[in-house]
Amino acid sequence: MLFFTPILWVLPSLEDGRKTLWFYDPGKVPAYSPHMWTMFAVVAFVLTGLTLLWLNARPDFAILRDKAKGKSKVYNFLAAGWVGTTHQWGALRDRVSVLGIFFFMLLITVNYFLASDFLMALIPGWVDSLYPATQSHNAIQGGVAILTISIFVMWKWGGYKNFIGLDQLWGLGKLLFGISLLWFWFFISSLMVLWYGKKPNERDVLQILMFGQYLPVFIFTFLFVCIIPFFCLTLDFIRKSFYGPPIIAVSVLIGNFLDRFRHYGSAYSLDRTIDHATHRLATLPDIAIPNIVDIMVIFGAISLPIFLILFITKYVPAISIWENREYVLYGSHEKYYKTEVLVEGKPY
Repeated sequence: MLFFTPILWVLPSLEDGRKTLWFYDPGKVPAYSPHMWTMFAVVAFVLTGLTLLWLNARPDFAILRDKAKGKSKVYNFLAAGWVGTTHQWGALRDRVSVLGIFFFMLLITVNYFLASDFLMALIPGWVDSLYPATQSHNAIQGGVAILTISIFVMWKWGGYKNFIGLDQLWGLGKLLFGISLLWFWFFISSLMVLWYGKKPNERDVLQILMFGQYLPVFIFTFLFVCIIPFFCLTLDFIRKSFYGPPIIAVSVLIGNFLDRFRHYGSAYSLDRTIDHATHRLATLPDIAIPNIVDIMVIFGAISLPIFLILFITKYVPAISIWENREYVLYGSHEKYYKTEVLVEGKPY
């Protein structure tokens, strides 16, 4: 997200007369006020996430501080005096809970700013109070898909088979199944407003986003992000497997990318000239075909996070050490009739 903030400033300001949710008065209101508020929300969101990660990793940094030889000073700084007292454990859980709430609030806020002012306001007639929440849901769905793929890679090639088992991927498969169903609810709830309203500009919105030039993109989006996850994850042998959830996660990521391409590609290639005789747009946009620079940016946007994750995991444990120890303390395998089950206790 931090790498996205410079791109914000190349988006159109309020000086060009574009549609916006913000009040604009030249000389009194900055022309880049949407960019400033969005950048503030993005930076706060990223800093909250990093703080949440650091707080949760403090016990692990303390373990590395006590065991590492060459980097003890770095881990000593990151551990911030952690010794594992009862007070520190209680404060850790309280702070993680509070920051988790703020993290989720900022997730909604960032997607609200981006979806409302840099997307919906650019398409005349698109009035949908649910779409910012829809984009937030899509972000969560994509995050679960990335987590599923990351855990599979760590299990398959990262040497974590002693820590990652079928339960983790099975649980993420069930979560991905539920989120995919929720995607359909968001989609149909927004569609009904435009479909049954049938005002001229609302019919234009449907043509722009779904039934016009972007119809093939919409079909593949619906297929990858909803149909394939739903029908595949209802099958127990796919959901409860090591390879099923990661493959479905790849499908979800492809569908999410096509969905963003469908929305933002059409919004930024739209000619907003209105035909006053029909009160509709004079022309509808053609599909935006990515050029070689766009393709390089796409691959770079994928490669950079992968590089950062690989670099950070050289020094920071990819799996929480203290949470795994706590899991061992509160869980045991017990015989139940002719099988063996895992019995877990609540830590607090």
